[in-house]
Amino acid sequence: MRKSTLDQRLAQRAKILLELDAGMTPRAISEKLDVTAPVVFKWRKRYLEQGIEGLNDLACPGQPRKLSEKKVQEILDKTCIRYRKKPPTGACA
Repeated sequence: MRKSTLDQRLAQRAKILLELDAGMTPRAISEKLDVTAPVVFKWRKRYLEQGIEGLNDLACPGQPRKLSEKKVQEILDKTCIRYRKKPPTGACA
């Protein structure tokens, strides 16, 4: 499973707004961009209420990560080497 990057998510949100500005209906946008209509409404509302800053992700609740992405990758690499198994997709470079 692969998460989209922040840049990709921001680009999609911008596309939604541009299509709305061009006069497309939320339903047409949802079909064109392969998102649900509530997603279109969400980003339109956030943009109208907060401006361009509303397109950024909200902070996630919960405890911050204890390991950096670099450290997680290092552990996965060492584990894959140690056990000489085929790593799960995306686990080891």
